[in-house]
Amino acid sequence: MPNDPFSPTHSWLRQELSRLDAQGLRRHVITIEDRRPGEISLAGRWLHDFTGNDYLGLTLHPECVRAARQALERSGCGSGGSRIVTGGIPPHAALEQQLEDFTASTCLVFPSGYQANLGSISSLCQREDTIFSDAQNHASIVDGCRLSGASIRVYPHGRWDILEEWLSKPDEGRRWIVTDTVFSMDGSLAPVTELARLSQAHGAPLLVDEAHAMGVLGPGGLGHCAGQGVTPSLLMGTFSKGLGSHGAFTASTDLLAHWLMNRARSFFYTTALPPAVLGASNQALTVSRSAEGDRLRKKVLGQAAKLRLALREAGLEASGDGTPIVSLVFDNPARGTEIQNRLNERGYLAWSFRPPTVPPRTSRLRISLSASHREDQVDGLGRALITVLHPAPRRNHD
Repeated sequence: MPNDPFSPTHSWLRQELSRLDAQGLRRHVITIEDRRPGEISLAGRWLHDFTGNDYLGLTLHPECVRAARQALERSGCGSGGSRIVTGGIPPHAALEQQLEDFTASTCLVFPSGYQANLGSISSLCQREDTIFSDAQNHASIVDGCRLSGASIRVYPHGRWDILEEWLSKPDEGRRWIVTDTVFSMDGSLAPVTELARLSQAHGAPLLVDEAHAMGVLGPGGLGHCAGQGVTPSLLMGTFSKGLGSHGAFTASTDLLAHWLMNRARSFFYTTALPPAVLGASNQALTVSRSAEGDRLRKKVLGQAAKLRLALREAGLEASGDGTPIVSLVFDNPARGTEIQNRLNERGYLAWSFRPPTVPPRTSRLRISLSASHREDQVDGLGRALITVLHPAPRRNHD
């Protein structure tokens, strides 16, 4: 049998995977068997699910499901290709029109949040430019910055004062400030008011990713910037979290939108979103802007605050004030995985995040609250966490 030229690579891959196993860092994909509000079926068991980003509980919302079905029946299963080649379909136009009414900006729908960040940043920022990026920005922002070829300066998480010092020094080329508004690993909020001030003072456009704020924060769920009265140069938002569907969009000036349409490779070199997804997203946006959306936001943020308070009163450091995310940090990945498994035994699913998703020695259990969770589910999770992390002292039996 002839030598397989790929064999040496196979050997290397096995070694590297074994190394990940030894460090407790290897990942596996689980298969969900069924889903209902706030719960999933996994390996024949129903678990209370605190892993996802369906903050408003719209993934199974009857009106969103109905809108997806109607769009599917009217326009078919797929979009046919890139919108630049095959053109948009009516659900694209309907969604972008509502987005433009909502944001008072020109909007462009992308197939995913990752692609929106990758295409926007890499097409706007040039090699002679400098990008100032928060240390905890999402991987899609990091990759967009790298792909641009611009110089990248990473400022410590949330430290706008250090950023101000850096911006005060002269630099060649354009300068850009790029940040998440809600940081998904700990639920912290970006200091967008200060960042907007620095943007104006130093002529550095502010690009914000509102992925984990869209639908959850601000008037009608427009995001953290809107809640703080800030208008960024470019807003990137998603439908895949608070709006319970899939895809993303940018909101900016008409000129900037046309630049992205012509230069963002992740927009014009990929097949557009299918009709059912567009229909669901459009309806989810309608719900978010309604009185029902206000009620759902109040519920999920209230539940997160209650859980966070219970954990803190028990002596646990729980982060994420003002967001649906509650995070508990451990100094090693094995501890986080252990807590995840022990919660699973009690009927609760919460995910442990490990390096490289988070920095070394900051593995964490991230709990994502949803308006679809019942009060007894959230209270039960709190009790389970306190029990697991603070076990009762053992008695000696002589």
